[in-house]
Amino acid sequence: MIEATLAWVLDAGWRLAVAIGEIVVLVVLFNAVHTQFHLLAPGLERRRWFRTARRRHELHHDADVNFMVGDHFWDRVFGTFREATPPAEVLRA
Repeated sequence: MIEATLAWVLDAGWRLAVAIGEIVVLVVLFNAVHTQFHLLAPGLERRRWFRTARRRHELHHDADVNFMVGDHFWDRVFGTFREATPPAEVLRA
């Protein structure tokens, strides 16, 4: 049992590298999407999910709501989620 545990710990180098790599990828993706929210003409604007997320994110700057960038699960849990009102163009369509 001790040998198996020791072997697993010593062989954890690749597991650690994968875990660190995953964290780096997630941080880069998070920052890329968050940066798009603040650009005047973001490349993701043609995506409906992005337009909705951007409107929700804009509320975050005006009130103490919508603290999460991609997934608002915790905002819903803590009562800090507010749905963004669709723009007038969407309402007329």
